[in-house]
Amino acid sequence: MITIKLGELESILKCFSSIVVQKISISLAYRIGKLVKRLQEEFVAYDELRQRLCKEHCTKDKNDQPMIKDDKYVGLDHNPDFRQAILDLQALSVEVDFEPIPISLLEKDNVLISSIEASVLDQFIKE
Repeated sequence: MITIKLGELESILKCFSSIVVQKISISLAYRIGKLVKRLQEEFVAYDELRQRLCKEHCTKDKNDQPMIKDDKYVGLDHNPDFRQAILDLQALSVEVDFEPIPISLLEKDNVLISSIEASVLDQFIKE
């Protein structure tokens, strides 16, 4: 079981996106594909909560509807309550049932990732 903070989901998914486009063995592709699908589901749920917080804390118009300008909610930039709510949301954790991938499997399939990606994906890889 791997524990992930909601605030880390986006960067984890971006790092896995560089792996899923590589030609790798079916077993590794299947394993990573299942994980990415699960992480994407968690990210969608996280993003829905984030959007709800945006609507709740943004500036409202005279009809009590959220104000949006240039595809962004108005009034969030300097709203300390919103910032705290987002920090609290990002600090929440989810558990994902996943056994870390041995680094030897990744090397065998010639999976290439950057040092930064390796750092982000550290808990998903074991020596």
